[in-house]
This record gives sequence, C-alpha cells and structure tokens, in this order.
Amino acid sequence: MWAAQKRWQPSMTEPTLLEPPSHPRKRVLMIAYEFPPLAAGGVARTVRFARYLPRFGWQPHILTASNPAKRARDATLLDQLPACARVHRTRSWEHHVPRDFLVRVAGALGGDRSRWREGLTWRLRRVYDPLALPDHKIFWAAPAVLIGVATVLRHRIDAIYSTSWPYSDHVAAVAISTLTGRPFIADFRDPWTQHICYGAQTRRAARMDQRLERAVCRRASFVVTPARESTRALRGLLSDLPREKFITIRNGYDPASFAGHVEPLPGFEIVHAGTFYKSRQPDTFLRGLARFFDRVPEARKHTRMRFFGMSLDSDLSNLPDAECVEFHGWTAHQKVVQAFRESSVLFLLRHFEARREITLPLKVYEYMASGKHVLAIQASQRELDGIVRAYGNATILRHYQAEPIAAALEQLYHRWRRGELGRRTPPAFVQRFSRVALTGQLASLLDRASRRRR
Repeated sequence: MWAAQKRWQPSMTEPTLLEPPSHPRKRVLMIAYEFPPLAAGGVARTVRFARYLPRFGWQPHILTASNPAKRARDATLLDQLPACARVHRTRSWEHHVPRDFLVRVAGALGGDRSRWREGLTWRLRRVYDPLALPDHKIFWAAPAVLIGVATVLRHRIDAIYSTSWPYSDHVAAVAISTLTGRPFIADFRDPWTQHICYGAQTRRAARMDQRLERAVCRRASFVVTPARESTRALRGLLSDLPREKFITIRNGYDPASFAGHVEPLPGFEIVHAGTFYKSRQPDTFLRGLARFFDRVPEARKHTRMRFFGMSLDSDLSNLPDAECVEFHGWTAHQKVVQAFRESSVLFLLRHFEARREITLPLKVYEYMASGKHVLAIQASQRELDGIVRAYGNATILRHYQAEPIAAALEQLYHRWRRGELGRRTPPAFVQRFSRVALTGQLASLLDRASRRRR
C-alpha cells in the first residue's frame, strides 16, 4: 500500500542516521506551536517526522513559537533534527506576554511579583478568553500566517503539514494554504471536538469549534490521526467528506532510542510515564502496592516504583510506602526511555471517563519496543486491547482496583525472583511501528498531495 515502506525496511537495532542519502528535492512547512525546547507529550511525533522525512526526499521547515508559555523543557530534542531542517520562529501574543512584562516592571519597582502575576492573570484572561477561538494559541497563529506565507514563497515550499494540539495550528495552515495555493495535511494527533476532555466554555464556542474543525478537514488534502478509532470517529462526524481523505498514521517508537544493550537494574523496578488527571490517578495503584507489601513483606526492600512526567490532581501525602515511590516530573525523553529499558515491569493505565476515548497513548509503542513486561489496566478499548494482546508479554487487568493490582504485583514479583521477567525480543509486528516506516507513510501522503497540485 505504501511505496515508501518498500524503500525502507527498519529494524529494532537500526543505527542513528540523521542525514538523508541525498539532498531532499521537496520541501514541507510543518506548523507546530509545540516544538522543542518545549517537552509536551505530542512534541515527539512532530520531531520524529521532521527527523526522518529527508530520507524520503522531503526537507522540513518548521514554523513554531519563539516565546511559548513556560512549560517543561527538553532542549536535547533539538539535537535529533536533521542538518537540513530549518526552524522558523515567530512571537506569540498570548496573555502571558503582557502579564510577564508588567510583572517584571512591578518587581523592578518593588512590588510583590507573585501577587501581581496572580492578579494580572485573571484580569487578562477576561479580555483574552472571549477572543481565544479555537484556543489561546490563536494569538500566535495570526502573526504566524504572515511568516508562513513568506516562508512558503521564499523557500518554494511544496506542501504544508499542521499538527494539533493546539488546534490553532490547523487554522493557520488553512490560511497559509489558501493564500499560497499549497496543499496541506492536517494531523489530529489529539482529537478536537471528540477529545475525551473537550468542553467548550460556551455554546457559541462549541459551534465555532465544530465549524472550524469541518473547515480544516474540508480544506486539507488528507486528515491524519494516530489511531484507527480516531479515524473512524472523524469519518462518522464528517460523513459527507470522502472516506479516503482520513488516514491513520500511528505513533511509534524511534529505533535509534533502543539501539545497543542496556543492563536492567537489579531490583524489582516498576515504571510509569505520562500524565495523571481526572479518573486516572496513581492513588489506587499505590494502595495496591501497599497491599502487595503486606502480603510479601520481603518485597519491600527490592521494589521501586518510578513515575515520570506526571501532574497530580490528588493528594498522595498520606499514602503508605512513600520510600519505595519516586515522582520525577518532566524528564528528558531519552532518560525516560532509559528507565523503560532498565525496568522489570512497565505500568500502563487508561482513562476511565464516561466519554469514550479514541486515542492510544504514545508510550505503548515504546513499552513494546523495550521488550519489557507490561502491566496494563485499561477500559475496554478494542484497538489498544488488540495491540497489547498481540504483544503478548503483558498482564491485562480490566478494573482499576487495589486488590487485583496487589495480586498481579505479587505474581509478577515471584516471576522476577525466578528470573522470568527479563527482556524479550518484541514480536515482528512491533517493527511496523518504527518511526521511520511511519514517516514513510506521511511522505507518501505529501507526495500524493503535491502531485495533485501540479
């Protein structure tokens, strides 16, 4: 189906190769507010596409923000870009820009910075929020359109790619595509109105989001999502648009991140990566961990639970066994991958909201690439269930409750003591989730879109 895949056959031990075999003949403008040094969860998808597109004849030009709102940073991600990549940055005019300027002025005059920050934030939000459609990044997207049009004309861009979140990236792409006549591909790495956490502030905002979502999908040559259920849901929502417009290109793992041998740590190491919020909190798991220690007291001295890249909405200060649990917050991606490879068990937890989730966590592909045992606690999500079962090296729990978690940990601990939880070679199907092969799929879509223009 994909001609690009025939040209490149990745392997799990593929060496790092950033340079394309020859100079790319075509150029793509990638619109992504979230881009390194920002370290948001979806950044990796864009970075890996930019990294491997030159292998398929496409030079990436990335249009991003020069002054994004302060969040976690991982500057090492910039080192993964190919030498031919060009990054174009333009200023954002979100509410944090005037706020931070006024806070600095107040501080210089002897004012209380934290008090000024708090007071200015809600006052400026009252001004900005009614105009922030589809989101606050529209105050970056507006000036980005001017820079984007100039970049397309100056560098003779052949196609445009935009990724969400934020959804303003797609709005900017529609404007640049309309003004320049270049085709564009919209990548809904996060769903828009069908997101599990979506909630417009007003009915007017909800109607505007629906209209913008439809306009983006109508204008785009192709609409990409990272999961089949996401693709199916969009096709159902926009049933009047051609079905072949909606394509699934999954998230995946970077083979270069898993090259070489890593010795596992000597203890019973459990690792989780990702964010906790709403119904997906770690407290139930930690209560299961405490029950496990009650049943197997000697396991306490061997066990360590590490959480990476999380934000909490619950108070964990009174939970037991805190000495066995580490919260690392945002961590450089390669260090997190290192933790995967050093672990005994990788913990995967799904949402349990009433609203159906249609996305798949990016980390599941890296979990499988590590070859480690996965303890998966998930709602009945057919797509994820099929992938984890095909992986084989997993324990699947249907209910997020302390008792079954304790029983599963006890069983896994005894297997670890017998030496049965070492790394396994991932099944062959995991290789189809190599970022190289997946980038080949995107390059094929870019080829098709640019040919249509000609």
